[in-house]
Amino acid sequence: MNPWKRQVRVADVAFLPDESVAVVTFDGDVWVLSDIGESLDALRWRRIASGLHEPQSINHRDGKLFVYTRNGLIRLHDLNRDGEIDFYETFSNRFTQTAETREFPNDSVVTRDGGFLLAKPGQQGAHQGLHNGSILHVSPDGKTVRQIASGFRQPYLGYRASNDLITASDQQGHWVPTTPIQWVRENRHYGFRPSSELVPPSLPTTAPIVWIPHRVVQSATSQVWVDSDKMGPLSGRLVCLDYYRANLMSVSYTHLRAHETVLDL
Repeated sequence: MNPWKRQVRVADVAFLPDESVAVVTFDGDVWVLSDIGESLDALRWRRIASGLHEPQSINHRDGKLFVYTRNGLIRLHDLNRDGEIDFYETFSNRFTQTAETREFPNDSVVTRDGGFLLAKPGQQGAHQGLHNGSILHVSPDGKTVRQIASGFRQPYLGYRASNDLITASDQQGHWVPTTPIQWVRENRHYGFRPSSELVPPSLPTTAPIVWIPHRVVQSATSQVWVDSDKMGPLSGRLVCLDYYRANLMSVSYTHLRAHETVLDL
């Protein structure tokens, strides 16, 4: 039990240069885990930030933590270096965010140029949003945002920095018959259309890399490119995370042109 009686429902982690780990929770806290050993029996938890709005992802760049929230992409500052966050800076909010219940800040990753990719859900009922259902690229300074692709229901990201190759999972539901893994390319539409759609998409639907049967994967999240040679049979593979049953899946991508640059950064 922690003194604030906070639930610690982990949404994402970021590994830090000093071998500690930053953890963001669904309830809006950021914790730092230190003294991480093989046995994990001496872990130290310290809450360094709180009050963030429904965050689901955290990244580390240039010595700072960035948290993707419903208020925007937030950069955290420890001004007096006492180990706790003193200043919450809105690094970028130049993208739309509605009050729609299911427009969560699903996922974010740091790109090779120092910018960010954001995954925004597309379900819309009472509120219409310009960027719903999109993968967005935020510039390194946070001042500009552009849409990479659209047509997503509840996407989570994968990113390979060596050639800016982007993948995304999605959640089964209307227009999404089961769990897909998408190869995300610019100016493509990936099939989801909200029930309150005002203007039909002008682009044809792009097919996914694979459809995974719903009985196998019910809730896919982020994808990880295993570029290390220390992971045995998973080395060099694309691994998809499933939070419904806490599974890891290896996804075949033999038909992807692995040398192709996807983003013009």
